[in-house]
Amino acid sequence: MTPVLTDERVFRALIEASPADLTIDGGADPVWMPEAIAATRATVLSVPNANHSLTIPGDWRASLEAQQTVFESIAEHIERR
Repeated sequence: MTPVLTDERVFRALIEASPADLTIDGGADPVWMPEAIAATRATVLSVPNANHSLTIPGDWRASLEAQQTVFESIAEHIERR
């Protein structure tokens, strides 16, 4: 799920994050504000057209592909650590 940047603790954690941290967001989620965390050093994966639950409304196939990308990205991120 997209980090809720309106929560000060979440916002601060992303600002202070390192490249060892991974955040994943739904590009169409209204609580995602990439400009607010432009200074983060975290690894950011944005899922285009996805909502807060990282699904793409009305398109289950695109949602499935997005989930596959998310899980592959998580696995790759873990393997690099």
